[in-house]
Amino acid sequence: MRIQPKNSPFDYLVFFLAMCYDDNILAHNPIHCQLESGDGEMEHSDMLESCVFDLLCNASEKLYMVLADLKHDCSRWSPAAVSYFGLPGEYIENTVQVWTSYVHPDDRPIFLKDIGRVLTGESKRFDCEYRARNASGEYVWVSCKGTAESNPDGSPGLFVGMMTNLGGISVFDPVSGLLSASEFQKGFHKELSLGRRGMLLLFGIDDFKRINDMYGFVFGDQLLCALGQQMQKLQGCTFYRMDGDKFACVVSGDDGKEAARIFSRVRDIAHALPLADKTAFGISISCGAVLYPTCGEKVEALRAKAEYALEQAKRNGHDNMADYSENLHQKSMDLFRLQEALFKAIYNNFEGFSLHYQPLICESDGTVFGAEALLRFSAPNLPHVTPADFIPVLEDSGSINEVGAWVIRTALRQAAEWRKLLPGFTVSVNVSYLQMRRPGFRDMVLRELERSGVPADGLILELTESCRATAYDQLQTDFQFFAEHRIKLALDDFGTGYASIAMLRELTPPWIKIDHTFVASIKDSSLDQAIMEYILQLCGQAGIQVCVEGIETFDIRRTVCRYHPELLQGYYFSKPMPATEFETCYIPRS
Repeated sequence: MRIQPKNSPFDYLVFFLAMCYDDNILAHNPIHCQLESGDGEMEHSDMLESCVFDLLCNASEKLYMVLADLKHDCSRWSPAAVSYFGLPGEYIENTVQVWTSYVHPDDRPIFLKDIGRVLTGESKRFDCEYRARNASGEYVWVSCKGTAESNPDGSPGLFVGMMTNLGGISVFDPVSGLLSASEFQKGFHKELSLGRRGMLLLFGIDDFKRINDMYGFVFGDQLLCALGQQMQKLQGCTFYRMDGDKFACVVSGDDGKEAARIFSRVRDIAHALPLADKTAFGISISCGAVLYPTCGEKVEALRAKAEYALEQAKRNGHDNMADYSENLHQKSMDLFRLQEALFKAIYNNFEGFSLHYQPLICESDGTVFGAEALLRFSAPNLPHVTPADFIPVLEDSGSINEVGAWVIRTALRQAAEWRKLLPGFTVSVNVSYLQMRRPGFRDMVLRELERSGVPADGLILELTESCRATAYDQLQTDFQFFAEHRIKLALDDFGTGYASIAMLRELTPPWIKIDHTFVASIKDSSLDQAIMEYILQLCGQAGIQVCVEGIETFDIRRTVCRYHPELLQGYYFSKPMPATEFETCYIPRS
């Protein structure tokens, strides 16, 4: 193992500080270190041996450093952290698993959710406050901030984190100017100890990660500062800055209308936040509410329930408020178990994920054109999870990108085997607009095609309904790129949501798939038949090929076939099935 030094110690110091506080520093102080093994492979584990890390470890007794090699799941901790928390040593393997055992059980959902976003590549920044067990067995509040970087191939790379013992921080949050999370802890504990009744409100900025991604973390901090300043102007309310983009407010009394009034006022000021340059920027904000002591008498339990309510409010849409209930708690726990199972499956080489295949049938002669690969998931404690359950979770966490790459890789490998017996077999895979816009997606598709040996025209990428109808310019660029590489794209769910005639005019895709809901009543509806005839004629004139989904019965098939689409798909032919069953039914043996 050798290190090729190309920077001064100051460069590395900038690197460490930027990783934890401001990525923009790196734009003006580029780092050119190259760490190589004998065969030229980048080795982050060498970075665990850093003199700059040693220097930073001595910066403060209440500042704990961690440097982790995410690819090899090993980490190095500062001596202060090892001593204070009673860690097994300075170097630790299975870092997430080991450290999670130190996190308070009530705070593990928050911790795992936030660190999961880093491990799956959804976010580069980690910013979380939680309780951790020290060497004396006591749980103390800590604030952990860090940043991760990815390897050139997109795999997890290096993570640098700084953990602060909240017993030594300021009363006020330095970004927003509001009272800090530790002050919330003390103030709310006093409120509960006096036996008062009221409501805890937990606010969260909607799509804050997307704002950071689009405008940068410095701008994100400016928004937090502006929101904090406006909150301070609201009479009769005390707000606290919590972790990330969250804020808390404790409302004394049984008047639920007062809580709704406060939320309305916060929502209104968030719609036009004044910035330092005299401009205004609008954001939406959601709120979770929980009654005390009705729903609990401890700070930690009530905060966790407010988190559940906030998550539900965000799922309901932007600018929403949701009240906590036991039913909501059960749903949140089910969701957490699902998130945990998905994270574990991805970490364990996608264990529990599988693909089922549904045949695509040529309308002209009834032969098999190919199959659509459909993602399925199961876990020992979650035997009946549907795609409608787990796909939104993958999309919300950003894990859909990693899982989507696995789907393309697996489907192409299977198609390569079937093409040996059925030349021309084509596999169709669903991708979302967000997947397609992710840096590296195009290269990943081309790389997996090359590895599988499947020719480019043996793959169809189905753009799902999550595509944004206003992003035609970006979509046109993607369509042009894949067309140049002979990879076909299809608009999925045509006739519903964003997939419409307008997109045909703007994009002229090679394929469209008419949604199953569009043909459910076609046998008895002359209007549906007229619309189907119009779409097929339009596509025929434009050179667009059509697959009709939802062929459930013989009567529907007979009606649809009057208009001669290229392909048919539906339960009339087969339900989606595992590869072995599909091969038995549809792949001829020579």
